[in-house]
Amino acid sequence: MRNGAYEKLKDTHALLPAPIENRLEKMYTEEELETFRKSIQEDPFVCVRIRRGQEESFLALAKKDGIHLTPSKVQEGMFRVENPEVLFRGDSLENGLVTIQDEGAATIVPFGHPQKGEHWLDLCAAPGGKTMQLAEYVDHVMAADLHANRVEKMEGNLTRGAYTNVETTVADATLLNKDWIQTFDGVLVDVPCSGLGLLRRKPDIRYHRTEEDFHTILPLQQQILENASQYVKPGGTLVYSTCTIVPEENEEQVKTFLAAHEEYTLEEESRVDMIQNACDGFYMARLRRNTA
Repeated sequence: MRNGAYEKLKDTHALLPAPIENRLEKMYTEEELETFRKSIQEDPFVCVRIRRGQEESFLALAKKDGIHLTPSKVQEGMFRVENPEVLFRGDSLENGLVTIQDEGAATIVPFGHPQKGEHWLDLCAAPGGKTMQLAEYVDHVMAADLHANRVEKMEGNLTRGAYTNVETTVADATLLNKDWIQTFDGVLVDVPCSGLGLLRRKPDIRYHRTEEDFHTILPLQQQILENASQYVKPGGTLVYSTCTIVPEENEEQVKTFLAAHEEYTLEEESRVDMIQNACDGFYMARLRRNTA
């Protein structure tokens, strides 16, 4: 890439088309927005999440292999890898000691407070990073995704990590599965979204996201959330999450849902800030299905 084309890419304003820019202007001051524009041009960190109970084993192996780690300030049990080329040459990925996962993504499962003895559904689960993390907290996970090829890839990841308490299935989250109604202690639904929290990791989003995309995704999210809510037992947990940062897909969706569902109570909302933490951006809400 040369001359004019290169200079255009260096223009931070050119990186954000109007549908994205207009939404961010409502969220940030001009100074914050300029910081945001610059931050998404930086390379994302390679991060690993240590499997629960394997901390000592991995850290010993990392020291032996010369893997340089910096503890995450975003999520306990996560590390930024300073020399990922060494990590990829070693054995820790293949033997299931760690999973490559963004720090922001790794906050969602603990946010749901999953517990031993529980049975959870991970809807829209592939490629399975959060599924594997969830499986380390609970007794059983049903992991569902729309695309068979993505489920197959997820199954490979689960086999490689020796996760024996996960069942997988191909399922369309927009269609109600009557067999799942009030079956699960918890449901994690990481809905399809505009993906603006991944702008650093997936720069093509900057050029292809249209205004129509934002309008199309909202009813899809609402339908998936509606179905997911029916799968939770009374007293159980529903976690709604996205990898985007705009309120219309996050807080406003949850507010709309709660207005129509008095059987649910919002316990907590949280965001992972892309600028402050230099990681992917996420939103999550934990809702409780009332017992009465």
